[in-house]
Amino acid sequence: MDLLNEQILEILSMPQFSNLNIRQKGTVRECILANCLILSIEKQQYYLELIKNNLVSIEDLGEVNYYKDDVCYGGIVETKIVRTSLDEEGMIYPLNYHLKYREYKEPIGRLTKSVLHEFGHIVVKRTTINLMEGKGSSNDGLLMDMGGLIINESFTRDYGHAFCEIINEFTNFLAFKAYLSYTEIDKKAIKKMKAFAKANGLQCEDTISYLNILPSNLFTSFSESFLAEEIMPDGTNKMFNLLYVKYTPLVKLIMHSFQNPCCTYQDLVIAFKNQEGLYAKKDGKPINDLLYGYYESSFHVQELFDQFMGDRITWEQFCTTFDEEMFRSQINYNFITESIEIFTNFYRKRVEHFIKKGDITEKDASNLLDDYEKTVNNCLAYYESKPKSK
Repeated sequence: MDLLNEQILEILSMPQFSNLNIRQKGTVRECILANCLILSIEKQQYYLELIKNNLVSIEDLGEVNYYKDDVCYGGIVETKIVRTSLDEEGMIYPLNYHLKYREYKEPIGRLTKSVLHEFGHIVVKRTTINLMEGKGSSNDGLLMDMGGLIINESFTRDYGHAFCEIINEFTNFLAFKAYLSYTEIDKKAIKKMKAFAKANGLQCEDTISYLNILPSNLFTSFSESFLAEEIMPDGTNKMFNLLYVKYTPLVKLIMHSFQNPCCTYQDLVIAFKNQEGLYAKKDGKPINDLLYGYYESSFHVQELFDQFMGDRITWEQFCTTFDEEMFRSQINYNFITESIEIFTNFYRKRVEHFIKKGDITEKDASNLLDDYEKTVNNCLAYYESKPKSK
């Protein structure tokens, strides 16, 4: 057995996992492993240490629905800040995580979607809150980076949940593909998973390496309908959560707007093959700033967006609106068109910025904007094809 599996099994022997039976521990092991496979080796170790030291409880809800604030969740990670300071000045506090997940009658092999999703959230969480690293807010509060593009305002209000959930759905999808292609897995154990993958159009050839799971083009290889529909045409359940996926095409467009104009998507593919993770850098700069921010620094994305768009709309304002829209039952088509306009302007300004610096040419810029326009047109076409509620 490889070192990564050994480390995960060691964690599962800890007291906080003692309430799980052998089958449940097997599912948890697979979900932790799957999420590890899209991370750099360094980030894998951070992730495993976080689970080891900060995950204080885990609960299998069986097939019971989980409700919180009148919203039904498949599972949830709850964060608790322990008010016992880790330093003499009382500025650093630990974060504890209480994970709950739901089982399904037809899991993805033994992996259930819920536990894969919840351990996906743990990947991007912080181990501590350092008040000295906070930033002042417009109402004299303190903004804290909670991880995963979620920022907390004075420990009273969070924003960035929509991005955190939808990007997590996307990374779950890639983690699942990586798990299917990991050579250390017992092939008999994933026979059912490969059958599920085939039914859902996922690449699961025995010869493919998990380091080759990224498509040739992240923004065009998966259609909007593929990422946004919960049910396949033949009635097969897909692994995407209906609560979040109605805005997945929009988030894919936003992710494109955060593509570094000085880097190509192929730079990310190469970096991933070199085990640098989805949040890789090139020449010290993130290849895709949204993915980098999701894994490394929520403030990075906020600062970049506000640099170019802050005079019109701030990241906090957009995220707050997006969070509100995500929990509405109907798609807000005005919000879609307004968002596309906002992030198209954002991307154009970024491209213009690098032209002025001399980092890209006018021809480079034209090609970049043409590619982005394809993403815009695909996104618009998808939403325009949906029936509007009266």
